Amino acid sequence: MHALVFVLALVVSGSPLSPAADNDAIHAALVAGDPSFTDPPTPLEDLVVAVELAEEKLRLATDVDDVSDLLTLTAQGRKVAYRRSNDPLHLCRLIAAADHVLAREAVTPGLSAAASDFRDGARVPLGAATCAEAKPPPAVRLPAPADDGATPP
Repeated sequence: MHALVFVLALVVSGSPLSPAADNDAIHAALVAGDPSFTDPPTPLEDLVVAVELAEEKLRLATDVDDVSDLLTLTAQGRKVAYRRSNDPLHLCRLIAAADHVLAREAVTPGLSAAASDFRDGARVPLGAATCAEAKPPPAVRLPAPADDGATPP
């Protein structure tokens, strides 16, 4: 169900990324949304779509190298999104992604260290705030179906 909602969000957002985009395309979208590298950056919404694609692929990844790369992309994107919006939800999502990786059965010491570093680094700017206090993500709004006069089956 989550994957279907994500694909619909990609379509509705008009993002140039497809659900089949590879890590290089995701990285390029993250760089395009980072004001440190691109002036002017792409809209924040495009950056968020790219990082959500990285997160979705991270949840599905089984290869340790893929998990490592996708966690790094997720961390990069969420940090930039936080800097641009000051919304703690982005740090909370980074923490959740790192926790997801740490909860896996076969985690190499290097991947465990990277996930712990990303998680701990995201907690610092949160200060006294907790992820329970972060606002939830906005609901995906789909366009209303066209009324073609046909009655549904």
